[in-house]
Amino acid sequence: MRNIILNTWLIVIIMLIIGSASLWYAIQVNDFLWVSRSGSVITVLGIMLTIKHSIFSNARDLQSVVREKNHYAVFAPDQSSDMYREHEAHAKIVIRDEYLGASLTIFGTIIWGYGDLLGKIFT
Repeated sequence: MRNIILNTWLIVIIMLIIGSASLWYAIQVNDFLWVSRSGSVITVLGIMLTIKHSIFSNARDLQSVVREKNHYAVFAPDQSSDMYREHEAHAKIVIRDEYLGASLTIFGTIIWGYGDLLGKIFT
């Protein structure tokens, strides 16, 4: 389960499958509440993606949380060092995941609230 939560692209793929399957089923049965229901799942996946670096990954190792929170207060590596580039690469991944997670959360919430209105378009 942890591997699913920590894999960004797997979360995105699950979101696309759930959204597409819900839309397809909604069209088949002419009940667009299924689209709204998929929005709730997309919202949850977006939240999971947003917090995966701060809650899910840190919950595994308390010492890494302590080191991460206090690292630069004691020692800041030179910007040309390998350590700095490694931390910068990790920070870029965290920022990407948080933006993507927040976007999915917003998108999922809108679909959750208004997805049933898609039926007005198709009928």
